[in-house]
Amino acid sequence: MTGEAGEMVHERPHDTPVNHGSADWRGGTAAAPRYPAVGIVASTMMAAWTAVFVAVAGLGLTAVSPWLAIVVNVVVAGGAVPAVRRWRDATTVRWIVWGGVPGAILGWAALAVLAL
Repeated sequence: MTGEAGEMVHERPHDTPVNHGSADWRGGTAAAPRYPAVGIVASTMMAAWTAVFVAVAGLGLTAVSPWLAIVVNVVVAGGAVPAVRRWRDATTVRWIVWGGVPGAILGWAALAVLAL
């Protein structure tokens, strides 16, 4: 069906609820995942990758200047906070967030130990 300017117009009965998928991913109202093991594996892998990246990048920056490593880590973490807060309740992305945050903390701990 086309409208006045030739654009497509989709009509639905007014009493039919709009289906936005399985859940409202912005509101965190998603049902429990069917396969939580997949999410746990994704979280674990993300934690490992994030920890290794933070530690290695921090060691490289520490070789230049310890203050540079601190400033870069604070700026990057501060910039990531708004996105992480939005994504933590998203249906699929929450597994990545739940792995990335502990991974960053583990990476900072490893960086502190290795930089001494």
